[in-house]
Amino acid sequence: LTTFNAEKDAHTMTVLLEAVINNTTDVAVAQELLVNHSQEVIHLLNVAQDAYRVDHTPNDRTIWHLISQIAQEAFLAGDYRSTKAHNDIVIPHYRREKWWGLLTICLKTNLQCSVRARQWHEVLLTATELLSPSYPCSSDERKYYLQTIATVIRAHRSGNDVEVNVPTINPLLASTDRLS
Repeated sequence: LTTFNAEKDAHTMTVLLEAVINNTTDVAVAQELLVNHSQEVIHLLNVAQDAYRVDHTPNDRTIWHLISQIAQEAFLAGDYRSTKAHNDIVIPHYRREKWWGLLTICLKTNLQCSVRARQWHEVLLTATELLSPSYPCSSDERKYYLQTIATVIRAHRSGNDVEVNVPTINPLLASTDRLS
């Protein structure tokens, strides 16, 4: 059972407590809503990956899909280091297979992880790659990548790398409409 972070989810806690007090929801449901399921999902995906690897080669596309799912769930859980590590495993395979849509999702996620971890060199490399004509993205997304690059370069030139203010986006939400 994962503990609830009251500072992070104060609004959720308030809504759930009001629902319980007003008897509009079951206590068990309220408790379940307070549990962070991401860690359990990541654990189950790792178990599935290990079980699948027993009978299959490491270059199997199903393994790549499981690794991508682990990366997405880690991103939702706020574990950006794990997200980036898992995406870095599948990115070369997606590049080689020329799966531009899946590669774009991984790169967008890595970009946001790098922004949040303040890894400016990685931000520049990833944003530059996302500007490639091979990757499906809208003009607004291209504008965001160019602004991100300009912001990081401007801050580096002024010697103020610490106070780079790059807005973050949710790459999972921004990318899902491209695949449907």
